[in-house]
Amino acid sequence: MSEPTRGQPAEQPLDASLPLVERPSTRLLILDETGCILLFRATTPAGLWLWFPPGGGVEASETHEEAGGRELWEETGQRLPIGPHVWTRDVVVPWEIDGRPARVRGIERYHLIRTERFDPAPQFIDTLEGYMHDEGWFRWWSVDEIVAHTGYETFVPRDLGRLLPPILVGEVPSEPLDVGL
Repeated sequence: MSEPTRGQPAEQPLDASLPLVERPSTRLLILDETGCILLFRATTPAGLWLWFPPGGGVEASETHEEAGGRELWEETGQRLPIGPHVWTRDVVVPWEIDGRPARVRGIERYHLIRTERFDPAPQFIDTLEGYMHDEGWFRWWSVDEIVAHTGYETFVPRDLGRLLPPILVGEVPSEPLDVGL
């Protein structure tokens, strides 16, 4: 199978007649002692390859912080304090629900976590996280590596290389920034 070019699937317009499902979620900006960020690699049902921060959906009875702690444990095996809410992102993406095409509106809150580097050891892998069985599914990236990357994958959020430097030097926004796509 040939690898897609950067942005190829994203250029296809979303079919507005498809069902729209809202999905509040928490994403975790996990930074190590050298300033690198932990990202996971997967492909969407639309065929877009992504590098994205750990995290996932907020369940009905959870706060965003509780969901962040649960997702952190499930996806990395770590139990770490969930830091401040620094970014938000609201995006509609093509998806599949029960094998049928749909649109998902991701309403994401990004929380900051600082820790020593570790290798993720997933504790619970659901059907959306099958990529965790693939070789190379996680990586610690420096900002310079993100900015210089010329591969076919897209970073989430797309301006990650521009957004991270203020966080790395301790400039945590007093109000969460809307980071767009």
